[in-house]
Amino acid sequence: MVNFKQKVILVYGLPGSGKTTFSKELEKRLENSSLIHADNVRKDVNYENLDLRGNNKNMAFHHMKEVLLAKHLKKLIDSKDNDYVIVDFVAPTKESRTILCANVGVWLDTIQNKKYKDTTNIFSNYQCDKTIKFDKITKAGIDKLCQNIKSMK
Repeated sequence: MVNFKQKVILVYGLPGSGKTTFSKELEKRLENSSLIHADNVRKDVNYENLDLRGNNKNMAFHHMKEVLLAKHLKKLIDSKDNDYVIVDFVAPTKESRTILCANVGVWLDTIQNKKYKDTTNIFSNYQCDKTIKFDKITKAGIDKLCQNIKSMK
């Protein structure tokens, strides 16, 4: 059954940016919410049949893995009947973010030392008009975001 009033919130950013902490705080503040942590889902995705063509096979493989994971996450989102579904996902590319059809994107741009080179190399700073950028995480910022999400129609 489709929940037409469901809001999907994508919390994304580089590894170590605070996505999980931020997402858990959102889940506490938004009634009837569900949190999907992409790292927990990643192991359920079958990457064996990826067709790698092109010059940079390592980069292509990493990109395709993220797209497959995004498609798997979208199926999980669609299976939820909560009012709010919060997705904690690196989502390094525009394509991986678009697949999720989030009502709100929260970009945690808090990382100065980028230690995962393959993720950093494909990470796109693309933001749509529904993206809110946080360069530091504060209680007041999370509270204001929750108020805005609750007031969405």
